Amino acid sequence: MTDYTRIARKITLVLFLSQGLSSAGFIAAFTVNALVAVDLTGHTAMAGVPGALYVLGQGCGSVIWGFSMERIGRRRALAFGQVIGVIGSVIAMAAVVDRSFFFLGGLLLVGVARSLSEKKR
Repeated sequence: MTDYTRIARKITLVLFLSQGLSSAGFIAAFTVNALVAVDLTGHTAMAGVPGALYVLGQGCGSVIWGFSMERIGRRRALAFGQVIGVIGSVIAMAAVVDRSFFFLGGLLLVGVARSLSEKKR
């Protein structure tokens, strides 16, 4: 017989940890993004561009995830979204090291992943 209490606790713990860690990471990244944009461009007027692309990614991601969850299922969409978030983060980190504007593309992908993180609640 299956121990549903143990399974429910495991699922709750995994969701709690993933939501908590992703929220902490997104908050830290969102804070630093404006500073990176100013450093890359040299213009303080560009400080809002990373935040705007991040939010644009969230908006586009909501539409994408709404349709894809219906087709491929919730579990696969959640896994795929986390992979997109990791790829976006790696692109953004590498772009900061190389002082490249691919940083903005990475943030767009992170925004798409963040929209999924909001849907899983």
